[in-house]
This record gives sequence, structure tokens and C-alpha cells, in this order.
Amino acid sequence: MICLRIFFRLPDTGVTASTDGTPTAGGSDPAQDVPGCPPPNGANSVIFYGPVSRRLIIARESGVSKVRVEFLVALVTTALLGNIVGFFGFLHSWGSWAFTGAYLMPFVVTGLVGWARIESDHAHRRLGLANWITIARLGVACLLFGLVADISLSGRALGFPAAWTVTALAFAGIVLDGIDGWIARRNRFESPFGTRLDMEVDAFLILVLSVLAWQLGKAGPWVVLLGAMRYLFWMAGLVFSRFAVPLPASFRRKAACVVTGIILTVLVAPVVLAPLSTWLAAGALAVLGYSFLMDSLWLVRRTASAASRRG
Repeated sequence: MICLRIFFRLPDTGVTASTDGTPTAGGSDPAQDVPGCPPPNGANSVIFYGPVSRRLIIARESGVSKVRVEFLVALVTTALLGNIVGFFGFLHSWGSWAFTGAYLMPFVVTGLVGWARIESDHAHRRLGLANWITIARLGVACLLFGLVADISLSGRALGFPAAWTVTALAFAGIVLDGIDGWIARRNRFESPFGTRLDMEVDAFLILVLSVLAWQLGKAGPWVVLLGAMRYLFWMAGLVFSRFAVPLPASFRRKAACVVTGIILTVLVAPVVLAPLSTWLAAGALAVLGYSFLMDSLWLVRRTASAASRRG
């Protein structure tokens, strides 16, 4: 039997409140028995704390939850199905150590990070259809990443059928990007975990497509900035605290990402050649660069305003 206990840490009071609202001294052990919910014999319970306004923190008997298992099942299933697609779509690259290693690495990283985060950031008992679709998009990005690695290390040219397979996969990834969020909102299955997973898959897919556009000769090395810009912004947050502040939701930011993804999908199509491909890439870079510039200016102004209020 799994026994749930819910506790709140009241901000700046040093007081812990139990589920019935009765305050207890800050020095007391919140893992003591709660009426109606005795601890199971021999169970090890872990108590986590967090602000009431941000998150409900649940302490439960240690063990593997169903949502964790479903998350791993989704990753393994997608990896197996993607392997079949890779065999038929990229026959010359499939099976090489570069393709296989690059294909599997993002699944492993996502599995490790997701295993650690899903229980605290996903309040639902099931993974949800929207997250299954997002993981399918991860599979698309992994296939293209494996192709990028094989082209880079072997120097093998991309054949005409494989080029159209790349276009079809990129198109599928962009289309599914508009479906998973809609399903999550429609089914009221939104969660911080799903939002972050969707954002990271978007960034990874755009990065891979930008590298492919360069490898296919659609534009110069500068086109990789389309995918690298988000990671450069993240690294800036590690150095400068002002860039580590969460940004508010923005339609402009979402539109810029959608436009970038669509243009990159068009770029990798075999029928789109220079100089048209170069102009399209430059337009996407201008749109995305403007969006990141606006976000950077907002963060700088926010920091300056906070400093003036303190002064």
C-alpha cells in the first residue's frame, strides 16, 4: 500500500502545517504519523519541502511510480520504431557506429533527466498522449542527429531518396509540434515537465536541422546559429544572472520558433537550392535574432529597474 502525506512549508515562519491545517513547530519531524494515514510497516518515506504557492509536495513510500515506467516505455518504444525507420530511410548510414551512437545518446540523456524530474514536475499519474507525441518528435530529432554524425565523420553524400526522407521527417516534427501542446491543453494535461520536454525537443530539432542545412550546402556555416542561439542564450545565463531569469510567455517568441522550424524544413528539401536557400536562412536568422534581442533587452531593463528600486 502506498501512503501519501502532503505537507506545506509556510514561507519565512519556520512552521510546518499538516494536511488538516494544524501547525507544528519547525523543529518537529513532519514524518510523524498523520491521523488516518499510518506509515506502512518497514516503508521508507521521503519528505520534500516547497513553497505553497508554487507546488504541492507529496511524500510517499519509496518505489517506482507508474508514470516513470510509462516514460521509459515511451522512450524505448520510440527508439525501437525509429530504428526501423532509420533502416529503411537511411540504409547507407544505418548501422554505422557514428549513426547508432548519435541516435541513442539523446534518448539516454532524456531518460536520465526525465527519471529524476518527472515525479516532481508532472502532477498526473499517467504520462499523457501529448508527452508521447513529444517523445515521438524526439525520435525524429534523434534520427536526423544520427544522420548528421554519420555525414560529418564519414563524408558520405546524402542520396536523393534519403534527402526526401529527411524532408519528410522534418515536416513530421514541425506538424507534431503543433499537436502535442494542443492535446495537452484540451485534455488539461499540462505540466512543467511536459512544457520543458517540449521546449528542449524543439531546440534540439532546430539545432539538428540547422547543421543539416549547412552540411547539405544550403547556406554557410552561419546557418548553425539558428540552432545554436538558444544554447548560447542558456550559457549566458550561467555567466550572467540577469539572463537566468525565467521569461514570461510571449507570442512573438513562439511565432519566431515556428517560422524558424518551417524555414529549416523547407531548406533541407532537395528542390530548394542556392541562392534561394541562402536568402531563406538569412530571413530566419533575422527573425530569430530579433526575438532573442527583445528578450535580452527585457531582461536587462528588468535588472536595471530592480536595482533602481533597491537604491
